[in-house]
Amino acid sequence: MVFCLALQLILLVAAQTSASEMDMCLLPNEQTRLQNEKKLDNRIKIYQAASTRCQSTFDYAAASADAARVPAILQRWMRLLELSLQDIEANADRRKKSKALIRYEIHLRKALSDLEDSKMKFPYEEMEQIGAWLAKADGIRKRFVDILFQR
Repeated sequence: MVFCLALQLILLVAAQTSASEMDMCLLPNEQTRLQNEKKLDNRIKIYQAASTRCQSTFDYAAASADAARVPAILQRWMRLLELSLQDIEANADRRKKSKALIRYEIHLRKALSDLEDSKMKFPYEEMEQIGAWLAKADGIRKRFVDILFQR
């Protein structure tokens, strides 16, 4: 019960935050943790938590039929995905498979599938934007697979 209330509060705050106030889906404490964290697996877990929060914000916008917020949400989420890809490409040990990266890729695959399903709730213009975003995000996800399987 307390967890649900806390989650709703986080979603409410995230929903009311404008794009200029929140450049990415990362919270200030997560940005600090990313800068200080030396292990890639721990940084990947931070990226996954932030990505989950972006997905929740998108789901909230979809449920409330707030199509005007969708482009800003997707833009912040894409910046997060690009940042995580840069970090992972630069620091991944290609000889061993990172369990955190495997979980992150699975999370992204499920999130992209959920977005594909929910894009029908939006007007045609937003559906096109979401479709283009999904294609770009899937390209990033595929690069994670390439890192995992050394393609």
